[in-house]
Amino acid sequence: EMRACICFYFRTARRFGSVELESVSGLGRLASAVIATAFLYDDQRRRRLESEFVADIGASLARSRDLRNSLLRLAVLAVPLLADWCAVHLLREDGQLELAAAGGGAPDADGGLDELLRAPGDGADDEFSVERVMRTGASVVLARLTPGDGGRSEARRRAVTLMGDVSLVCVPLVAHGRALGTLTFIRKADGRRTRDTLDL
Repeated sequence: EMRACICFYFRTARRFGSVELESVSGLGRLASAVIATAFLYDDQRRRRLESEFVADIGASLARSRDLRNSLLRLAVLAVPLLADWCAVHLLREDGQLELAAAGGGAPDADGGLDELLRAPGDGADDEFSVERVMRTGASVVLARLTPGDGGRSEARRRAVTLMGDVSLVCVPLVAHGRALGTLTFIRKADGRRTRDTLDL
């Protein structure tokens, strides 16, 4: 819900008549209509871009025989339309997840993006991680992750500190009943709606 106001200031004291008050109210209603139209246009534009993104990625995956290149294209195109960072983890034959593609660039040269998403080294199962999403098959939405929420992993705390406050959505990748990996979108928590990502 958007709330706003329009104000008129005068340098000297002024008493308003009914005609002036009605004129000001009319201007307020007109401004409200303009703002509502602008938000509607922006929402339609965003949905169109997201639909084009889905169509482009779908076509790319359908015609490509190189899975990693297709996933890299997905990660690159997702930034900045859907996220500031995008990561795709795939399940290897040995049962471990590896970072197969990333868009937006890692927060630092040491792979801070992967450190943010990995499980704590102590094997704890009560914190978010791509491993947990992969194992449970349940998507995770973190509306706000701050440096104070880094948990027990020193690497994760360092990554969150580098990235700042973020919002995060991680979903499992499943095809024909088989778990393939995870897809993660991360946004800087700068007031943009996390729901924008969820709409896709």
